[in-house]
Amino acid sequence: MKTLLIILGIVFSLNLSAEKNIDAEEIINMIDRGQAVNLEGMKIEGILDLTDLKNRQRERGNKDSYFSTVDVELTFVDCTFSDEVLAFYCEDFSDECYRADFKESVTFIGCNFQDETSFKYSEFSEEVVFNNNTFTHEANFKYSKFRSETSFLGCHFEDEANFKYTEFSGFVNFHEGQFMDEASFKYTKFHNGAMFSNVHFHEEVDFKYTKYSGDVGFEGAQFDGEVDQKYSHILQNSK
Repeated sequence: MKTLLIILGIVFSLNLSAEKNIDAEEIINMIDRGQAVNLEGMKIEGILDLTDLKNRQRERGNKDSYFSTVDVELTFVDCTFSDEVLAFYCEDFSDECYRADFKESVTFIGCNFQDETSFKYSEFSEEVVFNNNTFTHEANFKYSKFRSETSFLGCHFEDEANFKYTEFSGFVNFHEGQFMDEASFKYTKFHNGAMFSNVHFHEEVDFKYTKYSGDVGFEGAQFDGEVDQKYSHILQNSK
């Protein structure tokens, strides 16, 4: 009996361990079924390719561009992404490119992105929260459009953080962010203010040609590397 209990205990433990993992493909299946994604404390295994949904279609007027639409809420709390998270990519040796747009709120809190993350060209229609996440590889938000309030509060960018040409229609919060490598906000548009208080830029940061309306705050921000703000002067005009 004791041996049986031990075996059952081992099996139960293995099941608990298995419940902490989910294949990225299952998340895609949930989205395709119209089911909101709400995961906490999970390890996502495999490439999470948000461009590969059943509703994917060709961009009008561009035969080489395709887009998928994520039309359910996405919520990830204290999750680990062991592989790439893709909302944009181009085929190797081809002109074909794929992206994902987001019609509902998107939330990533306390997550660890262990590979590259790309939301390049994505459009976010509702509120976006990327708080207290760690990006160990490049975080690419180039050309993205955020139509509502957005937060990257407390994020740790260990590699390049690319917000070049990004458009923030609502207020955006980078409070207490850590940029360990190059950060680019070149040509970025802040339409309704931004907060960079207590942010630490450890390397070069580019605000060249940046455009902004509303208040942009840098109270307590640290700059260890070169700051390029040609044609923007965002720091001189901020609070």
